[in-house]
Amino acid sequence: MTDLTALLILKIVATSLTLNFGGSGGLFIPSLYVGGALGLIYAQTLNLEAPVLYAILSMAAVLAATSKSLLTSIALVAETMGSSFIIPAIVSAAVSYFLTGSRSFYRSQLVNKLQARHAQC
Repeated sequence: MTDLTALLILKIVATSLTLNFGGSGGLFIPSLYVGGALGLIYAQTLNLEAPVLYAILSMAAVLAATSKSLLTSIALVAETMGSSFIIPAIVSAAVSYFLTGSRSFYRSQLVNKLQARHAQC
């Protein structure tokens, strides 16, 4: 297991524990971190030439899947990497967006909070 893989697992566990036990925090930055790490791990495992490209596209894909914000993830890649990355960003973000269904983590968080408040009453 590489250091990056260990950090990825720790980040997922830390974010999950923090949010499940009522800690404050969001999913935007953790989604970008997980996506970037997954892209780098993928590129390193297959010895691909442009690991940064895979990291950026994975960031867009994970953000689109977790937040259900297709255009935001594409715009993020376009703004940070330039217009030459738009087509690959559209493909990666669209595939993950449509394959992950219609529920986002943000909506799930809201439903869980409302159910917890209702149970307390």
